[in-house]
Amino acid sequence: MAWVAGRLGVPAIVCVPGWVDPVKLAAIEAAGAEARRVGDSYDEAEEEAERIAREDGRVLVPPFDDPWIVAGQATVATEILEVVPDPAEILVALSGGGLVGGMAAVLESRGLGGRITAVSAARADVMRRSLAAGRPVRVPEEETLASALAGGIGLDNRVTFPLVRDLVTRFLDVSEDDIAGAIRGAARHHGIVLEGGGAVALAALLARAEGRIDATGAAAPAEGPIVVVLSGGNLDPARLSELVRG
Repeated sequence: MAWVAGRLGVPAIVCVPGWVDPVKLAAIEAAGAEARRVGDSYDEAEEEAERIAREDGRVLVPPFDDPWIVAGQATVATEILEVVPDPAEILVALSGGGLVGGMAAVLESRGLGGRITAVSAARADVMRRSLAAGRPVRVPEEETLASALAGGIGLDNRVTFPLVRDLVTRFLDVSEDDIAGAIRGAARHHGIVLEGGGAVALAALLARAEGRIDATGAAAPAEGPIVVVLSGGNLDPARLSELVRG
């Protein structure tokens, strides 16, 4: 959003938690936006963004629970299908549900429903807990390598909760060790830098291949191509070095 605002010459404020990764903070500011650090959680940062929009008459760009945001994230699925027309499975990170819900909607519209496996960090699984409760719930944020997946889904969630509830049947949770291993493996073997939130889908694939986790809610995918969405690479170089050394 900061990059687009800069390209359009539109002033932008991006609200983030006080502990935001310095790489992300630097990128926001380099794009010309104002990064406003607020509180200790994404929920607090989102509340501040809503306050600014309300009091200053600005346009609020929600992080996920908005039909336009979901539609934009859904294009990831359309791009995948241009390359892999009939995937057996697509593993993708689950947080607020915009990416997972949008992609699942695209697959459903193409007659490929049930191909999504939504992967949560075990310490950032508010959507999983909300689905189990049958309604959006609030849970305390825990420290996790997958910090981008932390935060709530909004108790008044209108878009992503029903999308994930109705269209996604297969879920996986991964541990902090799984996430660290995926970051390490991507860097060592593929030269790819992944932040924790961007590595959970790969972590799930590796853990499942080693027989350490099983999908919940559906049978294993059929034989065929498996697609793994790597959804973020904003990781502090010092932290990356620490993880790679293992």
